[in-house]
Amino acid sequence: MIFMVNGPSPHANRSPVDLPRTEHAAPMPGALREDAMLVAVTRDGNIFFGTYQMQYRDLRLAIRDCVRQGSERKVYLKVDARAKYGDAALAIDQIRLAGIQNVAIITDQRQPTPR
Repeated sequence: MIFMVNGPSPHANRSPVDLPRTEHAAPMPGALREDAMLVAVTRDGNIFFGTYQMQYRDLRLAIRDCVRQGSERKVYLKVDARAKYGDAALAIDQIRLAGIQNVAIITDQRQPTPR
């Protein structure tokens, strides 16, 4: 299941990601937890797990290790608005292969236009 969510503090993940904007984002306070599993895909195709850059193939093992250490079985995914679809799909594939079905996509709340 995928949810559109309002993003956490920019300090939670220092990867350079410009988030897409949505009309009806929902807050996800779990993304701010210290043990939250945050994955980011940058516009140039790099992937970060928390603050660590890694290869896509290593993401599955990193997620499994966190789950073994007691992390919530949920991944918060940040994808740069200009990232390639294929890069985001690779990240989601690795998350699923790690056994995680609950993926929350983090977005920014679009500001209402003045009337």
